[in-house]
Amino acid sequence: MTSPIPPFGLRLPPDLKKWLAEQAALNRRSLNSEITKRLEDSRALQSRKHKQKSCSLAEQKSDAD
Repeated sequence: MTSPIPPFGLRLPPDLKKWLAEQAALNRRSLNSEITKRLEDSRALQSRKHKQKSCSLAEQKSDAD
């Protein structure tokens, strides 16, 4: 069975790869799953920050009106 997601080569500094592998083991995930989870978490955090900033700017604009 082939994966619907094509492979993606990623070069990491050895110390970062080792740390990620350790974290993956602690979290009982594969290295790929650990990297994916961390990237998804980072994307969600950035999205929340962007929404908060947008709301804050909208509030500032409505206060100025």
